[in-house]
Amino acid sequence: MKITNVRALILSYTYKNGIADALNYFSKRNAVIVILDTDKGIQGIGESACFGGPPTSTKYLIENELAKYVIGEDPTNVERIW
Repeated sequence: MKITNVRALILSYTYKNGIADALNYFSKRNAVIVILDTDKGIQGIGESACFGGPPTSTKYLIENELAKYVIGEDPTNVERIW
């Protein structure tokens, strides 16, 4: 089995009242979902961290920079992909 495609999907949720800790206030929560397709029709789904910048940057990097390193790899070989 080989990875054939990598896609990223941005999800965003705006909090009604926001959330805060001692140092930060958050008005919304972003998530970048990563979807891997295989040549056997199996899909893998996970979440990428998107700290330090907009989720659009994370999506771009996953699809245009990182994908080329995992396409063609065996998705069960997690240690190699890491």
